[in-house]
Amino acid sequence: MRKITRLASEAFIANENWHLDNTRVAVEENRTVLYLHNNIIALKQHDAPDGVLLTLAGWGTTTTRERLNGLLSELGHPTVGFSQRKGEQYLRTTSAGRPVADDELININLLTGDEYTKG
Repeated sequence: MRKITRLASEAFIANENWHLDNTRVAVEENRTVLYLHNNIIALKQHDAPDGVLLTLAGWGTTTTRERLNGLLSELGHPTVGFSQRKGEQYLRTTSAGRPVADDELININLLTGDEYTKG
């Protein structure tokens, strides 16, 4: 994991404002947000501590995946994360894996490492 990713992840988890180069963590009202190039890539609501919203924000790049995977690892889920196969983005959770769209918003349950499902 890159040092910038580790520092950003630590700030995100601690709900602290932080920035370095292209990565920023901001505490805004009742949420903490992780930005990469001013695009939101991770968000947690302070009143919902068991979940985190993640997105590639339209950029399925190595850097975006590395920041999100590093965050998930620091949150206690090193086997949950994003990868790319044959140009397509994938998400792997504790129990499943699937293709994801670059702009899809994904809600991860931090207790289980799986996606929250609607319904």
